[in-house]
Order: sequence, then C-alpha cells, then structure tokens
Amino acid sequence: MELKDVKALIEEGRSLEVVNTLKERLNETSEPKKRAELQGAIGWTLVQAKEYEEANKYLESSLVGATDGGYTYVKLRANNNLGILHYLQNDFEVSRSYFNQEIASNSKTAKIYLRLLDIKEREYLGKEALLSGVGKRQSKQFQEAINEYEVSLEHQPNNPKTLEFKGYAEFRLGNLEEAYHTLEQAKHADPKRKFTHLNLLKVSCALKSSPKVLQVINGSELEQEVFIDWAERDLELQRVCDGNEAFTDFIQAK
Repeated sequence: MELKDVKALIEEGRSLEVVNTLKERLNETSEPKKRAELQGAIGWTLVQAKEYEEANKYLESSLVGATDGGYTYVKLRANNNLGILHYLQNDFEVSRSYFNQEIASNSKTAKIYLRLLDIKEREYLGKEALLSGVGKRQSKQFQEAINEYEVSLEHQPNNPKTLEFKGYAEFRLGNLEEAYHTLEQAKHADPKRKFTHLNLLKVSCALKSSPKVLQVINGSELEQEVFIDWAERDLELQRVCDGNEAFTDFIQAK
C-alpha cells in the first residue's frame, strides 16, 4: 500500500485495515525518514477514525523523528496534523501552539485553521456559557443565569436565543425596562423566534403599557392565533396581563 492510497481507503471506511497495514510496514523498516512518514500516516488515519489518543502518540513520534532527521515536509505535516487533532478536541490553545510554530508560518493549512480556531472557540465558549445559564435558570438562580448569558454574549453578541433567555431572566427579577430592551434586541436578531414575542408580551403587560402590548401583537410576523393560544395556555401570561386593557380587548375581539 502506497501512502497516497491511504485517503482513498479511509473514504471507503477501511481505516482499521489501513492502520494495521501501516503498522506492519512500520515494524519492517528502520529507515528514519520512512518511519517518520509511516508514523504520520498512521496518526492521521487514526484522527480520521476519531481515535484521538492513539493518533496523538503516532503524530508526536512522527514530529520528533522528522525534527531529528531534518525532514522538513514530514515535520510540517505532523505538526499541522497535531494542530488539527487538538482543534477537533476543542483544545484551542494547544492547537494554536502548533499552528503558530515557525515551521508553519507559511503554511496555508495553518493560516486557515488559525482563523477557524477563533470562530470555533467563540462558538464553543458561547455555547458552554449559555448551557450554564440555562442550568442556573432551571434552579431559579436568575441573576446567576444572567451572568452566564452575558459571558455567552461576549463571544456571540447577537445570539437571539441567548438574548431571549437573558431578557426572560431579567423579567423574572423584575428588571422590566432592561428585559424589554434585551428582548427587543433578540427580536431584531431573529424576528421569527416565537418565544421572544411571548416574553415581550409578558414584559409589556408587566410594564402596564397598552401601546407596547399592541406593538408586540401587531408588529409580529406571527399569526395572531399564536397569541390567542398563549393567552389560553400560558398561566404566567394570564397572570401578568390580567387587567391590561389592550390585551383584554384583543382576546375578546377574537
């Protein structure tokens, strides 16, 4: 099996066959450059198979062998593949450390992954903070939830889901003006997100503002039957909108 055939066999779902064959060849050769190449090929095949721990071992061995032997191309390939391996595992700083190596300074692969790392790290950290905030909210720790949402928004400033969740938490704390502003941001980020409109309606009722209530209902892209359904089913909406003239008139008219 030639090294150029590895990719084709992986695409056929024969990764373990490739690894075993390459390991046999590795055991049969003592030539340093060939060993470094084979170790790199085994490592990359294991990356493709998501066997990351074993992949790291072979790629590190390839990098060491290529460095000791002065095999520039083999070294660059092992270095970049280690960067990709850690990128796939969300080890952002370790991944960057490989792509920032001097040997990778002119590598197109390294430049692409350095840009991708910035994007993926923001998405990952934003998602992690959002999930943490959801956990706090479920425990009714609304201020702690807001703190987590704000961390999430530092990484993904216009995430409509995070903005909506933050606005609802502010509503539950009684910070109504802040809640309304946050939910308006969420609406502009994604006008089709249903629960943003529901929470805006709750906040508008809590603010005792009939104009805002009408603005939420009439300014929404949602069918008005959606608001009717919420009025019949959502106990929190019923409670905060009880006595609001605009909301009552809307329901009775339907």
